[in-house]
Amino acid sequence: MPRKKAANPISTDSPTPLDPAIAESIKLAEAVLAAEVEKGSHHGNPLTLGPRVASAEKQAKKLVDRASAASGEWFENVQHPKKNPLIEGIKAEPKYADKMRQVIASGSRAKALGKVSDEDVLAGIIAAGSGALADGVSKKAGKILRKRNVMQPLQIVLAQALDKLPTDTDSQRAAKMAAARKGMIMMGKVLRGEASPQDIVTAVGGGV
Repeated sequence: MPRKKAANPISTDSPTPLDPAIAESIKLAEAVLAAEVEKGSHHGNPLTLGPRVASAEKQAKKLVDRASAASGEWFENVQHPKKNPLIEGIKAEPKYADKMRQVIASGSRAKALGKVSDEDVLAGIIAAGSGALADGVSKKAGKILRKRNVMQPLQIVLAQALDKLPTDTDSQRAAKMAAARKGMIMMGKVLRGEASPQDIVTAVGGGV
């Protein structure tokens, strides 16, 4: 199939003389067409281009801003989770234990801690402010009370067992201090479900 010939540009070179006004209009039209073609040739860029990768400061600010903007949605979602986090946490215990063994074996935890500078720690403390401790504790007041309600009867058992120990000599007083430590350790085991209240008395040795 024969190729189509490219359209010839408008030209004033014609056997028949053109009206001067028409010839001038043709020249103007050709100039406009040429300028339009030139626009498609990107010899430069009139825009001021940004960096190929955003600066660390901009990236950090973007993350913080997005988290702040999503705080309301986060607060709503955590009150209505799709799954019970406590049940899921218990089910994931084997996976958690395996991951922790890998972390310790590879030394990745120690490596990560080694990358944290004193300045990072101090900056976090300053950002939290002096009220962070009181605020955090007050928010957990209900949990603290619940735990103390369980612990207080065990403290009575420990105190009563310790009261049975003699304190006449230095060695007896030193033995009582050691017994108190053993009793507190055993109390922790009772709270974890690993022992019974009777084991506190046995550890202290003051049940007689």
